Amino acid sequence: MKHGDLLAVWLFVLFVLTACGRDEVPARPESLPEVAAPQPQTSVVPEPPPSMCDSMARLVEAMRGGFASLRAGTIEANWRWSGAEKPYPFVKCEIEGTTFPTAVYRCQGSPVRMGRTDILESSFADLEHAIQACLQRPTWYPRDWREGSVYEFAGAEKQLMWRDVSARPAAAFILAVTENAQGNRMKLDLTLRTFR
Repeated sequence: MKHGDLLAVWLFVLFVLTACGRDEVPARPESLPEVAAPQPQTSVVPEPPPSMCDSMARLVEAMRGGFASLRAGTIEANWRWSGAEKPYPFVKCEIEGTTFPTAVYRCQGSPVRMGRTDILESSFADLEHAIQACLQRPTWYPRDWREGSVYEFAGAEKQLMWRDVSARPAAAFILAVTENAQGNRMKLDLTLRTFR
């Protein structure tokens, strides 16, 4: 036999063997379960307490009058008064100065021992989101609040400013983590002031 004949015989045998296989049709594979496409994770920013946004609006309204309408009690020292308006979650506020644009309204949170800066980090982030949400509300129109960058200083001190770019002098809210003079406690501050 020649190679061509041998190849033809092998092909014939292979054809017969495959044709003589089983008669049943292979079962269709089960369909795969449907898988939902992954959804992008979006962080849910909690809505700030309405009292906080309303309080911030009252502070800005009183600014042109040097915060006189928010002075509580008599003058303390060096042209300072206690502030009657306390935005959530601050516990004490004071007014420094008597007239616009130099008067400053500063609120302080509860002090935290120096080793517990994790509490302040969490509170700072929560307040940052709450303040941003308040200042983005359409009720502020025509004011145009812009958030700046977080500046970090020695230790755990840092600050973040929102500035009204629609007016001169520009009003600014400043959220800060500050250390006391003794260096053993830290607290959150929220300040409203103007910049030329």
